[in-house]
Amino acid sequence: MLRVIGSVGLSWVKAHAGYPGNELADQHAKLATKVGENLDIPAPYSFLKRCLKQFVLENWQTYWDDSGTGVRVREYVPKVNFNLLTHNTLTSKS
Repeated sequence: MLRVIGSVGLSWVKAHAGYPGNELADQHAKLATKVGENLDIPAPYSFLKRCLKQFVLENWQTYWDDSGTGVRVREYVPKVNFNLLTHNTLTSKS
């Protein structure tokens, strides 16, 4: 029994064949893909926050690379980082 832990098996099961309830569900699923309505599911807050952080970081890096000021600092800090900010409302935990 101890050797089985961590083992994974995969097999194909013919689920809808011959079962009236499953056949009906299959028909409705196929119908929904053809004439059904779109269902918009909002993205989770964590996903949106991650996308926003990435967008801000990329734009900040572009601004940092193209800026004519801070040449000496750029030698020590070539890449921007949210940890460099002294006041950071975007990444602060609230």
